[in-house]
Amino acid sequence: MDQAHAYMMLESALQRASDTPPEQLIARIGSPGSAETIFMNKQPAELEISVEWQDQAKRTVRIFAELFGPNTVGFDRCSESLVIQL
Repeated sequence: MDQAHAYMMLESALQRASDTPPEQLIARIGSPGSAETIFMNKQPAELEISVEWQDQAKRTVRIFAELFGPNTVGFDRCSESLVIQL
């Protein structure tokens, strides 16, 4: 899996998720992450998005994006996260 391309995909996924209305983000907290299969360089990869509270006051959330894809000896995992204020 091309690491640079993977991180570009994660950044794009986090941007899309951050555009989600706050009430929908809150509804995803405590739920299993949503997963979708995407293709990178004609290779399938699994993109998972999950959301957790960032602070005890419940004013900010952290959106996690993880990408699992093939490499020459197994699978790679890349992850990034983004904190947003509600």
